Amino acid sequence: MNLRELIDEPRSLARDNGRVDTDRLWPDHEMVYYVNRVYRELARECKIIKDRNSTLCSIAVDGTTTPVLEINLDPRILSVEAAHFVTKQNVLTFSSVKTFEQNPLWYTYVGIPTKFCLDATSKKLTFNYLIDFADTLKIRVSRMPLVPLVSDVDIPEFEEEYHDHFLNGIMAWMYSKQDADTIDKVKAEEYRQKFLMDIDKIKRIEIYDRNVQNPSNNSLLAFR
Repeated sequence: MNLRELIDEPRSLARDNGRVDTDRLWPDHEMVYYVNRVYRELARECKIIKDRNSTLCSIAVDGTTTPVLEINLDPRILSVEAAHFVTKQNVLTFSSVKTFEQNPLWYTYVGIPTKFCLDATSKKLTFNYLIDFADTLKIRVSRMPLVPLVSDVDIPEFEEEYHDHFLNGIMAWMYSKQDADTIDKVKAEEYRQKFLMDIDKIKRIEIYDRNVQNPSNNSLLAFR
């Protein structure tokens, strides 16, 4: 579904069709705002925008002058699902900083990293060894949208099977509009609860896909 379809479906359900835009209860600019709010929430809560090809996923690391222990990631990255160095060809496995800290001097060792952990708050990727070489780190991530939907033909960055789940979220925003002709707290809450159920459904599908259908994160196959 493109942006125009994502706007027209909830508007039709709310019977706000057949008028010029300036006379509608929910004009286009408001509908675009609602669609993008829902777009971002689906991306953030369900982590359904997968990326391994954009510039966000190719990071130059040069530890030849000063060894590198951590790197900053683009703030739009939500999680890192796989990582490997291009030249070294070693695949890094996900770990936690607690595992690193089992050895109190872990951050002093120099070598080729075998593990990484992600601080989701600071958006820093930390390695279990100091990097003293130059290479390119390739990562596969879940992220937020790179750009908002603005043109009628713009399409969300995730699978079309999830596009239907925009509807309830958009309807919740529409009926939350603070106007005598649009505000309906009961409907807004009903649609919001349906949208939360949509989010839960997508999460369950994504968990199944990760655990059963997708290649192991500890393999270069994850990048193909």
